[in-house]
Amino acid sequence: MTVEQLDKISAQRLEDVDIDTLVEVNSIKYADGMPVEKKVAGMIAKTGNPYFRRSGKSKIKISFSDNGESLKDNYIAMLANV
Repeated sequence: MTVEQLDKISAQRLEDVDIDTLVEVNSIKYADGMPVEKKVAGMIAKTGNPYFRRSGKSKIKISFSDNGESLKDNYIAMLANV
């Protein structure tokens, strides 16, 4: 996935995303001890969308503050806690 594609997806509004296109947040599983880089690649491969998930009938948008930390760093930190 290119940076341009990621930017386009991240700019979408939550209300404009069809919930039926989103992956259930609890359905994504990883093997214990899997390297974080593989978790990131697997997340994008499994969902096609690193910014939106669903939990039941609720939509979830994942975003990051503009605090100087990169998307990659924040995403790795998030996946390290999965």
